[in-house]
Amino acid sequence: MGTRPHPGLLTGRNQPGEKRTGESPRKFAFVFLPDYSLSGFANFIEPLRAANQLRSEPLYAWQFYTAGASEAEASCGLEVAARTDVWTIPSQTTVVLCGGVSSDQVTDPHFLATLRRVVKGGGHIVALGDAAFVLHRAGLAEGRDIVVHWSMANRFAEAAPDARLRNLAYVTDGPVTTSAGGHSAFALALDWIEADHGQELSNEISFYLLMDQDDAFKVEMRNLFVLSAKRKNPHLDQCIAVMQDNLEEPLSLEELAETIGLSARHLQRVMLRNTGFAPMQVYRLLRLNRARELLQATSMPVAQVSTACGFQSQSNFARAYRERFGRTPRGDRSRPTRLLNVARTPAGDT
Repeated sequence: MGTRPHPGLLTGRNQPGEKRTGESPRKFAFVFLPDYSLSGFANFIEPLRAANQLRSEPLYAWQFYTAGASEAEASCGLEVAARTDVWTIPSQTTVVLCGGVSSDQVTDPHFLATLRRVVKGGGHIVALGDAAFVLHRAGLAEGRDIVVHWSMANRFAEAAPDARLRNLAYVTDGPVTTSAGGHSAFALALDWIEADHGQELSNEISFYLLMDQDDAFKVEMRNLFVLSAKRKNPHLDQCIAVMQDNLEEPLSLEELAETIGLSARHLQRVMLRNTGFAPMQVYRLLRLNRARELLQATSMPVAQVSTACGFQSQSNFARAYRERFGRTPRGDRSRPTRLLNVARTPAGDT
């Protein structure tokens, strides 16, 4: 069994370490898997590069490896020269597996043994996109919370039934972090930088690269809705729709179940089986995501946002928000953003 993840990590936010000051650069080993996605790789490495540039010092260092030929070829056809001696990667290194559509074909026993050695030796492994298949091959996915790109979710669930597949942007479970790839890799890198060097630098990087780090949280809900569509479960679709229509005055589990014609126990089973979340967990995710949208895109007072999203106590709202996003509601609002004055707009209107 894998180690239980830190409570905050199930929300997709990662606290990879204590703040680093005056230390040597954190070292990464990027390993390109066959037909790797350039999007996931670029979204992860660019924030690291920007951190070095903005601080005019080497906060991060990296080397490139390939699990195959010396010329690592991305799915778009771009070739990058990379080292092939993956077995020389030091154990206490953060290994970033850049996955793609052919990641499930990686079977080299020496490479898989290297990954196990890194984990055993105190290192960390980050799997972007479909690279989670390689973790499974190495025996590092079983018993752990795992995230893959939504298009491969069902296939991975069949290949690794003992892994706990999560509908998140990314998640860390012990020495292993998995990301859905794409923009969620950007959010992961930013969170890593924030844990190492503080929120100010991560905000500077987001602004410098013209990126909104919060977009990654939309990945979670997209995964949830895509899984719902792929499962073709009308009860699941109906339940999520009812939740979205009742964010300001949340229904109880019994009321939700009655609305869609199921017993509370049956609804609990349906939701857990299809999404990996209990119904009230999904409900809270929807309410908190709506709260973040209002805080980031409007000037609505925090107290009004709390009420609009079904929280009668501001202290409970602040605590739940911080657990979900790693920041207080007021702290999130203080970040650079474009606000629209809709303080008088009824909750739920768009």
